[in-house]
Amino acid sequence: MSISDFAVRPSFPQQVTSNTEWYRLAQRATDVLSEEVRNSGVVIPALVADWTIALGNSATPAFELSLSDTPNDPHPVRAQFTLDRLRDDEAIRQDMQRVWRQLLRHRSRRQAESIGMFIKGHAEE
Repeated sequence: MSISDFAVRPSFPQQVTSNTEWYRLAQRATDVLSEEVRNSGVVIPALVADWTIALGNSATPAFELSLSDTPNDPHPVRAQFTLDRLRDDEAIRQDMQRVWRQLLRHRSRRQAESIGMFIKGHAEE
């Protein structure tokens, strides 16, 4: 598998897609994330990027990204963004770098746990 086979699979709720600016900003942030992943050289077949939005008590929405490298991950990496943050090119680049690093740490821990369980299982035989 090569880096060119990689894909971020985003999902956007109707609340985001119905607002032209919100949808454009979430898509752009996803594109920045894709660029960060490609530039890292790490080969991951697919990343699931689920966007949600919370309006809360203020008029300003909070965007949440749940990022995972496995479907139905019970513990995806989560990050929240304000509209102002999504509008800022440099800020969103920094944020996507941070989210990508968090996912890599999460993935490494999960793999280490899996290896540890495998080794422990063989040691008991």
